[in-house]
Amino acid sequence: MEHFTLKSGYEMPCLGLGTWKLNGAECRRNVLDAISMGYTHIDTAAAYDNEADVGAALRDSFCRRTDLFITTKIWYDRLSYFDVEKECCNSLQKLRTDYIDLLLVHWPNKNIPIMETLRGFAALYEKKLVRSFGVSNFTLPLLKEVIDASNIPICVNQIEFHPFLNQSKMLSYCNHNDIVVTAYAPIARGKILKDPVMKQIAKECGATEVQCCLAWLRQKGMAAIPKASSKAHLKENLESLTIVLSKEQIAKIDSLHRNERLVNPEWAEF
Repeated sequence: MEHFTLKSGYEMPCLGLGTWKLNGAECRRNVLDAISMGYTHIDTAAAYDNEADVGAALRDSFCRRTDLFITTKIWYDRLSYFDVEKECCNSLQKLRTDYIDLLLVHWPNKNIPIMETLRGFAALYEKKLVRSFGVSNFTLPLLKEVIDASNIPICVNQIEFHPFLNQSKMLSYCNHNDIVVTAYAPIARGKILKDPVMKQIAKECGATEVQCCLAWLRQKGMAAIPKASSKAHLKENLESLTIVLSKEQIAKIDSLHRNERLVNPEWAEF
């Protein structure tokens, strides 16, 4: 599997398993199935209420910890200096691990100064509890503010990105600043399956719409964390790594952009 070398010096697999809305036995089973198929990048969050399930699956997988890349996130109302370490320690306990590969601010919070959060991140880095740091759902102005203020590398911006929300300006800025963009909701929660352009490209490639969409993201230089709730979907996503789209096909998918945001909670600043 292809990897990105983060500004921290660590490597992150380009394809991971998203676990939003996966809980209990279903979550544990899917994480175990994913690891058995060759996935090493698992994405979770405190707000998903499944870190303990992911941790149990990691334990039962008997996979070496150093072979795995685990991402988790701190919720937007827990970003003060003292809360950051507390939340990180809670995640470490639930995940049954000594360190987190990538810790993200789940959502920005204008009521908590970003310097508070960054001080907390720096303390976690010094204690070697977290290897790499990043943000999620940050707009371009907010991302620029974080980069200017941070004394530690900001390695990732995890954002909603799919053919109907092609955040090209954000991607260009991140590429220029050596920040990896990770796409969540990469298949637009299944909406690409009904799109005639995606159907035609899938037919041309002898692949599925999902595989072509994930290939599009990969060829644009992004990581992706699609959720999968079955072995068949895990396999389908993994096989997207063999798909190579033409420049013309990439341009056709680019043209599907319609600024359709699927995740837009009341506290978001989009």
